[in-house]
Amino acid sequence: MLRRGWTRYWRKNRPDMVVSLVPHYNRTFLGLQPGLPTGLAGFTTSVPQYMALADFFIGKAGPASISEALATRLPVIVERNAWTLAHERYNADWIEEREFGIVLPSFSRIASGVREMIEPGRYSRFRRNVEGIRNSAVFEIPALLSDILAAV
Repeated sequence: MLRRGWTRYWRKNRPDMVVSLVPHYNRTFLGLQPGLPTGLAGFTTSVPQYMALADFFIGKAGPASISEALATRLPVIVERNAWTLAHERYNADWIEEREFGIVLPSFSRIASGVREMIEPGRYSRFRRNVEGIRNSAVFEIPALLSDILAAV
């Protein structure tokens, strides 16, 4: 499903765009190589290096994926539908509310999501919003835990 939509778009409209794929477990991506300028890593411990080279992130709305993308200042494209886990639905809502990227009802619409992402005005707004994040949770959590322990 994912393969048909976005590979057709890339071949026709963006032959200059390189796609780096880092599937954690989905081996169906292996069939995407012909005709596309792609790099396929498979499972790797070099995700930070790939993220540093990226212009945006396409993936699930899981907390680790989103945190990693936003920490590297990448706008995101994620999916939200009936099969999305409950806590990931909230993440997708949050992405839309904060304009950190695009939320699709299905990855079968990835070509239109990428077209929307790379529109100059939209991309620069997403990028600006993502770059404005100042995540201070690592500093706030000890105080919260201390308050919880003091109440026990």
